[in-house]
Amino acid sequence: MSGESVRNRWRTMAQRVWRRPQVAVRFVADWWSTRYWRSCAWGLPPILIGLTVGAGGWMYGRVSPADWARTYGAAGTAALRAGELAAADVYFRRMAVLDQTSPSAWYGLALTAERQDDLPRARELLRRIAPENKAGYPEAHYWLAQDLIRQKVLATPQVVRELEHHLRQALRVTAYQSESRVILAQLYAAGGEPQRAIGELERVVAARPEFQLELSRLYALVGRRPEAVRAATRAGEFFQARVQTEPDQPQHRLRWASSLVLQDRYQDAVDVLAAGLTLTDPQPFRQALAATYLSWFDASTVRDKPQPVQKLRFLERVLHYDPDNERALTMLAELAIREEQTTDQATEILQQVLSSEQAPAMVDLILGTQALHRGDVDQGLKHLEQSLQGNPQMPELLNNLAWGLAHQDEPDLERALQLAEAAQRLSKHPETYDTTGTILAKLGRPREAVSQLETALRVLPPRADLHRTLGDVYEQLGDAVLAGEHRRLAAQLDASR
Repeated sequence: MSGESVRNRWRTMAQRVWRRPQVAVRFVADWWSTRYWRSCAWGLPPILIGLTVGAGGWMYGRVSPADWARTYGAAGTAALRAGELAAADVYFRRMAVLDQTSPSAWYGLALTAERQDDLPRARELLRRIAPENKAGYPEAHYWLAQDLIRQKVLATPQVVRELEHHLRQALRVTAYQSESRVILAQLYAAGGEPQRAIGELERVVAARPEFQLELSRLYALVGRRPEAVRAATRAGEFFQARVQTEPDQPQHRLRWASSLVLQDRYQDAVDVLAAGLTLTDPQPFRQALAATYLSWFDASTVRDKPQPVQKLRFLERVLHYDPDNERALTMLAELAIREEQTTDQATEILQQVLSSEQAPAMVDLILGTQALHRGDVDQGLKHLEQSLQGNPQMPELLNNLAWGLAHQDEPDLERALQLAEAAQRLSKHPETYDTTGTILAKLGRPREAVSQLETALRVLPPRADLHRTLGDVYEQLGDAVLAGEHRRLAAQLDASR
């Protein structure tokens, strides 16, 4: 039979099968009764492959692209958690191809890029779905807000607006609301908008009671004293409980003390902080104690004028815990060298304080410093030596005593240098450089002296005696030009008095 006849026969048979189902049944029955098993065996594998492919296509056609996108998204998230970054990247890319409108794919790709330390690419991907001027994917907004904070960029108005926008959009996700509001409150407080900061924190403190402390500070800032005390009380209760459960955590104790200060319970705050001095790092507690005494002093000046003994005791406590406290040192210097303090009335008050049973050792420091400024070196040394017994680590006292020892009739330069260097180790106040340089010059050590004196000259107000000492030092070093210039400046300052 020719090929054309066979084709015509099968074409006719196919037409009859399509038109009449019973013909199809007869055809299958005839084929089954007349088949060749060997030919069937050879054709079976292709038949199975075809059936498998057809079934796969049928099954694939039943799953929508959105379902496949969700499947790839779940697989990508699982791979990301397992640290399989290459697989995660593939899954999220397939997800993006299937559903290009979904931000989840781009967010997943950005997280993968972040894990691969490719932050520029992560930012680029996230800015597509979280623009800085309109609403986008909230998770991406939160990531970009945290990224701005991590970068510690300069807080220009544009950066602040962008950060606020990202945080506002992140509020749409419940998991990010608390942290976003806290950052917004900090942003508003730093920008001079305490009322807006209060509004954010008030919505957080029920779930985050540790922020009652910051809320109390803001209430106090805007003059809402009753609310400030209530918030401070709640904060104190919270942190006191934390101290009891975690006694070795310094931050809990420091914040507990801060809440007591906000309630004007200064002695209680001091007691809480003093207990922290036994912990591994006592320095934060020393700083906090100094700040607490200053706050206590400020509160006393608001209520009534502190008595001299009270004022001096506050300064003594501050400088005991924080020898470099600039404010306390400034107040001390004003008490010690202010011209009106040398009047009979001021001297009488200081003598009364000194004669009291609870006189702070700082009274001797003030009287001794005054005596040095009057030129009464012997009386000054008497008071300073007495003060040294109660304040062996106070840099102001060590410096002034060193100055007096170097300028008495029979100078004790070696001890003076030891005291001056000890003062400089405790504090980098410019007066310590002046004193140390002057003593080194008297000891005939001009090269060391000039470094100390030039440092003091850059910071201290113009002084004739400092220029004269520098003139002598430069002359010893053989620099006649600088020696003459400093002596000219000294003479000019003397003439201007």
